[in-house]
Amino acid sequence: AQSPGRRLAFARWIVDQRNPLTARVAVNHIWMRHFGEPLTENVFDLGMRSPEPPHRELLDWLAVELMENQWSMKHLHRLIVTSRFYRSASHVVADEFAANWREDPDNRLLWKANVRRLDAEVIRDSMLHVAGSLDMKLGGPDIDHAQGATVPRRSLYFRHAYEKQMLLLTTFDAAAPGECYRRSESVVPQQALALANGPLAIEQSRILAGKLSGASESSDAFIRAAFRAVLCRDCSSDELTACSEFLASQTNLLAQPDKLHAFDTKAQVRRPPASDTALRARENLVHVLMNHNDFVTVR
Repeated sequence: AQSPGRRLAFARWIVDQRNPLTARVAVNHIWMRHFGEPLTENVFDLGMRSPEPPHRELLDWLAVELMENQWSMKHLHRLIVTSRFYRSASHVVADEFAANWREDPDNRLLWKANVRRLDAEVIRDSMLHVAGSLDMKLGGPDIDHAQGATVPRRSLYFRHAYEKQMLLLTTFDAAAPGECYRRSESVVPQQALALANGPLAIEQSRILAGKLSGASESSDAFIRAAFRAVLCRDCSSDELTACSEFLASQTNLLAQPDKLHAFDTKAQVRRPPASDTALRARENLVHVLMNHNDFVTVR
């Protein structure tokens, strides 16, 4: 009763339809979260000083759509993910690719999907999810970042202050604690090493291999099941042959411990490797698939 109403008036002014800037900024952020690239590069300062957006008509149309549907972001998400562009593949037939590549090599006209890497938190959660280990419980206090390899909670529940960040997440370009506009994306050797030597990847590979082996007696059936579980696709005939040869060679090698070389590692893996050589070879194959490029990218 004592409020002069200035803050409410300011809020109404911000979302007034005569001020489309708010809707444009929201749309630009939402689009970037779905596709990895924004409709206009200035996500942190979208205004009069920004350059002309290359897809201004699309940006404006989605902004109007958002305002006319009571600012429902769910409506906008549904509209985007059911669009033809969102459902397009990153790989197109050779003739179409050659023609479009000549006209638009940077895909500015959105003639195909861009290959993009998963966010750091999604990579960690995916390793736990495919093995059936991810704890989907909601809420609760924040978790010490040092427990990232041992506690199977979703990554968003771990502490993320500047000095309290999980190494696996920072390796894959986790969100910067100081700002929330746009993540940087790097390609560094440490990312491959984190998946090849990290205790979480090794442990979850062994868990998943054990589960798949119980339902797949033959090597071919196991390989196909592993591809579907880890990469969400079927393996090609060449991949099936290569993986079959890998399992055979690994089983033979592991059966000769005198030919194996012990090495020290700082990775504390709680689940030891299988004593059965055939199962241990399968564990190694699943670990290889978790290191596959398709596991950490959206295509």
